[in-house]
Amino acid sequence: MLLFENDQGELRQDLARLETKVDALVESADDRFDRLDERFVQLFQVLNQQFASVKQDIEALRQG
Repeated sequence: MLLFENDQGELRQDLARLETKVDALVESADDRFDRLDERFVQLFQVLNQQFASVKQDIEALRQG
């Protein structure tokens, strides 16, 4: 019975360490996705500016 309880305690410790590692990986992945989201927002802002510039150029050509 003591061996079983000892093995059970070791298993709980192993699971706690594994949980800590998984939590760290999840947090790291979340941070990466947050950075990707920010990058996409920046890229779409740049694209919107470029489209606005092209639209102005086309309108200027039509009026000119």
